[in-house]
Amino acid sequence: DTEKELRERACELSAQLLQLLQGAQQNSKAAADHIRRYIDENLEDVNLCVTSLAEAFERKSRSLDELFRQHYGISVFRYIQAQRLALAERLLAETRLDVIQVCERAGYGSINTMLRAFKQAHAVSPSVFRSQNQNR
Repeated sequence: DTEKELRERACELSAQLLQLLQGAQQNSKAAADHIRRYIDENLEDVNLCVTSLAEAFERKSRSLDELFRQHYGISVFRYIQAQRLALAERLLAETRLDVIQVCERAGYGSINTMLRAFKQAHAVSPSVFRSQNQNR
């Protein structure tokens, strides 16, 4: 009888542990989603980086980056880079803002940083990208 009770109790504890783990996973996903939204809403901030996010979310930089990577498969740094580039591409293609204004709106710290990002991604400057992609 005691062995049966022990097995039943072990099953109950396993079920409780599973529920706790699932709850933690949901909380973890919600936290990662909150960080992503914060990044998306603050791309214009040239100081937006893993360190500033860690301070804002009261976490260690490494733990924040690991959480983000676990849920999105990309580091915070790479995500910010990709989102800034995508925003700059949209602004160049859809607006008449000059390249400096696009640089500022996309949160690049300098025009040289944006130029490097475009050359790396497209092998052309932002101006050439605009002429190739505007009004498409």
